[in-house]
Amino acid sequence: MRNRNLFKASLLAAAMAACLPAMATEFYVVVPVPKRTATPGNLTVNLSPYSPPAAIVGEPYAGFDFNQVLQVQGDPAFNSAQVRWTVATGALPAGLMLGANGLLSGTPTAAGTATFELQATYRTKAGVQTYRVTVTNLQVSLGNATLPDATQGVAYSFDLKPRLTVSGDAAYTGAGVSWSLASGSLPAGLALGADGIITGMPSAEGTYPFTVKAAYKTNSGTQAYQVVVGAITVGLQPASLPEGIVGIAYNNGSGFDLKPALSVTGDGAYAGDGAGVTWSVASGTLPAGLSLNASTGIVTGTPNTSSVGATVQVKADYKGKSATQSYTVTICGSIKQFGGYRAWADGTYAATCSGYRTPGAPHLYQGATGDGVYRISAGGQLTDVYCDMTTNGGGYTVVAVARDVRFNGDSYVEASAGAPPTPGQVNGAYLPRAVGLALANLATEVRISEVGTSKAVWSTHPTVMGNLRQGRVANYTTQDIYDPTAQWSQSSAGVTQFNSGCANAANGDIPANTYPGFYWSGCNTTGLHFAGSGSSSTAVWSYNINNGQLVLSYR
Repeated sequence: MRNRNLFKASLLAAAMAACLPAMATEFYVVVPVPKRTATPGNLTVNLSPYSPPAAIVGEPYAGFDFNQVLQVQGDPAFNSAQVRWTVATGALPAGLMLGANGLLSGTPTAAGTATFELQATYRTKAGVQTYRVTVTNLQVSLGNATLPDATQGVAYSFDLKPRLTVSGDAAYTGAGVSWSLASGSLPAGLALGADGIITGMPSAEGTYPFTVKAAYKTNSGTQAYQVVVGAITVGLQPASLPEGIVGIAYNNGSGFDLKPALSVTGDGAYAGDGAGVTWSVASGTLPAGLSLNASTGIVTGTPNTSSVGATVQVKADYKGKSATQSYTVTICGSIKQFGGYRAWADGTYAATCSGYRTPGAPHLYQGATGDGVYRISAGGQLTDVYCDMTTNGGGYTVVAVARDVRFNGDSYVEASAGAPPTPGQVNGAYLPRAVGLALANLATEVRISEVGTSKAVWSTHPTVMGNLRQGRVANYTTQDIYDPTAQWSQSSAGVTQFNSGCANAANGDIPANTYPGFYWSGCNTTGLHFAGSGSSSTAVWSYNINNGQLVLSYR
């Protein structure tokens, strides 16, 4: 059938050609196309202006479909698959290609801007438009930074993102970056997060260098940093430890706390007040009876031996760090009652009552002990004496007490040493020769008083005492000094005192230029005597005590 139709068409064309004038130069041939529908109106093909997305070297292009900018009008049966796409002029970026479907794709290989003219052809019409694609190099870099020092036990945080720079990608929003350590290591307890933030709590001191890598798409940047974690430091400051007393709980039972002298820095986890600190005695020895608590740093105990300036070196340890400091502890011997006398608790003795009242280290007087019989070491000889610890500041060694006596110039009166007696009692003998000789050489205060009335004391009555030391007699009622018929003797060569016929007269000599005129009797080994010069028939001085006591003491 088809061949028949073609034959008919050929005959028709030949007949028409025969009928045309021979001079005709133009003619049209209309050939019917089977099963074709005529297109109404005019067919138009256009490409709209547009800026395709930029590309990045080495990064697969996101692609652009030019069908989005294609406009075809005049063909209700338009089929995009029938459009032919070509680059009319110019060139695409190296690495990109235009597909038959109008899709621009590929991976650019060089940076630059490519301008090209694109043509879309549909049937007998075509549209042309110029486009430009920019290809950039993607750059990722990390800037330098000085990271803050870290402290052990303290939360740490540092954000590296502000140091990150990404260029060459207009679509970059900050997302899509991966963070990692390229080399080195962070301090123990710290970590680099996926968000580029270093966080954690460091637990070890030191300087930690490391390199961070920030990767974005196909590129990355690196930078070296370091974190310094400060060292823990332990310090001990000097301190004055209070004196202790033998037999009494140290510092009234509260001990002495060394923690206020402690300092710990560089560890935020340190809770203060010595928490976690171990205490020890590094060298030396605490006084017997005292100890240092390893956990609390408190020196406690009850000392049992006196010591002067015992020095110990105390050590405080904390997390592998330590500090040492020397401290001095003095333990004073207190006064103790031993049977009928008092003395230092450590078994030693003072030379005088004043030595007990105002002692030097390592002894400490306790006022509660008061007056009483004490054992002294006078001239190396132990002697029991009565000590007045209260009168005029105390510390007097009582060497003689005479009651209801009369002093006659041509005789001597013995005043036995001992505690102030009560009526009916006999004074005890407390004054050996050594004490008498020591008294004869006194250069300190001597007190002569009448108990219950008045007294002459060197510290408060220097004139009276001065006159008394020159041999004048004191009137204790009026505090006056009057001259007797003759004064006490004072000789640069010494004076041999009246010894009531004793054979051993030499023992009674008063040393030259000494005051007052006391002497030791060679006849009586238990008495201290007042005496004047001259013969037994010469009255040199007299003094009556009719009701009361004459007390002779020194300090």
